[in-house]
Amino acid sequence: LKDAKDILSVVQSLRMIRSVPPSVMEVVTGFGEIWSAQTLYAYLKHKGVTTAWLDARDVLIVRSEKANAGLGDKGSSSSTGGVTPLYVESALKMEEWWNGVGKIEGVN
Repeated sequence: LKDAKDILSVVQSLRMIRSVPPSVMEVVTGFGEIWSAQTLYAYLKHKGVTTAWLDARDVLIVRSEKANAGLGDKGSSSSTGGVTPLYVESALKMEEWWNGVGKIEGVN
């Protein structure tokens, strides 16, 4: 429900400015990726596969190199558009997830 409200807010803003900045496209694309992963999670759970939902936003920590940093061109593995993953911090968050949700859901 929160995602739907967020998307509605984005769409209403776009109607007012009558353009779609690249940063907004990244937000919308991000929601699509999250919803796709949630759909796969629900399907696997329905089929009885031991699985758990992990929202990468809860564990992936990045540092932006510049104010308008993004994820780079779609499909580009060499360009992160000024976003640097913080691997140590992300690994600690991931370990917390495994020891919490992962254990509860039985995927650990």
